[in-house]
Formats: sequence, structure tokens, C-alpha cells
Amino acid sequence: LDSQRYAVTEQTNEFEQLLETLEQDNDSMKSDKEYKDLQANLRTIREMLLQANESSTALQQHMTTIIEHLKILNSPLEQIEKTLPTIAELDDEINKPKLASLALLIEKVETMKKQRESLVNDFRKKIQDDDITKFVLIRRQETYKNLFFEQLKKHEKFVKIIEQNCAAQDNILHSLTEANANIADIRTKLSTTVENRHRLIQEYINSFKLFDETLSKSNEGIEFYKKQNVKLNSLNERLKTLESQPLPKTQLNTKVASEYNTFSQDVNSPVIPDRLRLKDYLDAMKSETWSPRTANRSSMKIEETKFMQSTVPTLNANNSF
Repeated sequence: LDSQRYAVTEQTNEFEQLLETLEQDNDSMKSDKEYKDLQANLRTIREMLLQANESSTALQQHMTTIIEHLKILNSPLEQIEKTLPTIAELDDEINKPKLASLALLIEKVETMKKQRESLVNDFRKKIQDDDITKFVLIRRQETYKNLFFEQLKKHEKFVKIIEQNCAAQDNILHSLTEANANIADIRTKLSTTVENRHRLIQEYINSFKLFDETLSKSNEGIEFYKKQNVKLNSLNERLKTLESQPLPKTQLNTKVASEYNTFSQDVNSPVIPDRLRLKDYLDAMKSETWSPRTANRSSMKIEETKFMQSTVPTLNANNSF
């Protein structure tokens, strides 16, 4: 499950990076319907993965705990017993007398309860069995108060025993309170340990019962990530198709114009001359700089032109270009 989750997460990140690269290389993609649909699908997968990753993390931790518990349950009973919390203070030499005294008092309380219950039952039975009807009939003319007083004297023995039992109760309760205060710390630790012991035992039982269910959920998680993998593969194919489409006409013209501007800039840039040009000889061709030989040749040329019929108006000093 963890490997599937990692693979799908990496695949999602790669697909998102491809979308961003395509958008950077092609500005018109922001308005493309197919590109927007790919982005929407990516957002949906992201949201689903976010929820699934949280569930997968909790499920993985739960499965790890279950496997550890099952390994313990597969051990001998003595090994299982060692994994449960125990009270080390119960074997302490300092606390042993306190615990023994408390145990003795508790035993006395239980004995007193049984004794009192027995006395009350016996006393009630003797009262009910003591039929004084014949005495009432014989002494009809006398007051019944003296009669009842005389008859109750027969049961004074049981009454005194019950009174002694009740009197001893206060002393035992006082001793029991002191003994209970002496082991307050032990009692708190014992209560906490017993609670943790019961909780751990219940966790062992639940791990055994929930193993199949947890394994089924883990398989469902694996199938979920496999489906997301298939979706991402499909989105990648659509993205490749979108990348293979030609650029829009407007963007193509812009690209060509950009390349043309770059070429024009190179052509129009000034050229540094590497040799002398015609203009560099103009000064040397002026008449005042001509040599005698060159001057005679020029005069001959002028004379020749005198014999040629002029086809254009003659230029004089007043003519201007």
C-alpha cells in the first residue's frame, strides 16, 4: 500500500510539471479547452489523493499494531503474560506488611458480616417461633406490657451478641480507614495497572477479530491507487496529443516575426570596413590635385566633347542642380 501511494504521488507530480512546462512554452494553452480539462482532472486527483493518503497512513499504523499483537498471541501463554502490565510494588518488602494488615482487616469485616447475618436470622426465627398466645389468653385481665417484657428477656442473649457485633464495627472501620490510607499510592498504581492490563488484553482480542477486515481495507486502498495510476496514464496520453498539435496561426506569425526582426537587426547593423572604398579616392580625383599628364588627358577629352552635338541644355554658372 505504501509503495503504491508513493508511486502515484510521484506520477502526479510529474504530470503537474509537464502541464506547467507546456503552459510556459505556449501562452495560448491557458485558454485551451483540453488544457483546462486536464488541469481540472489533476485537481480532482490531488483532492482524492489527499484524503486517501490520510486514510492510508492511519490504516498502515493500525495494520502494524495488529501484526505485532498477532505475533504476541502466537507465542506461548507464559510469553503473553510477560507482555501484560504488573505491579512490582506488591512484592516490595516495605509494602508487604501494609498489604497484609489490610487483607486481615478485610477478612475480619467479611467474618463480621457473616456473623451478623447469621445472628439476625436466628433472632428473627426465634421471635417468630415464640408463640405466646396461650399466655395472653391466661392473663387476659392483666396488662400485656409486663407480659411482653418478660417474654423478651428470653432473647436477651442474642440481643447482646448483636450489640457487641455492632460495637466492634466502629473499631474495625477505623482500622480499615487507616490501613486504606497507608496504601493510597499502591492502590492508585494498582488501579491504573489493572485498567491498562484489561485495555491491552482487549486490544489483543480486537486485533485478532479485525485482522481480516483491516486486510480487506488495505486491498481496497491498493486498488484505489491502481485506478489513479490508470487515470494518470490516460491524462498523459491526452497531454502528449495536445503537445503534438501545431501552434495557432497568431502565435506562429508572432514567432516568425520575432525571428525576422532578429535577422533584420543583424542586416541593418553597421559594417566595419576592412579595406578602402571609392569615396576614399574622391579627394585624389579633384582637378587641383591632378598631375600634368592627367591634366592633358582631361583636356583632350574636353576638346573631343566640343565636336559632339549636345542633346541636353548646356549648363552654365547660373544653372543649378
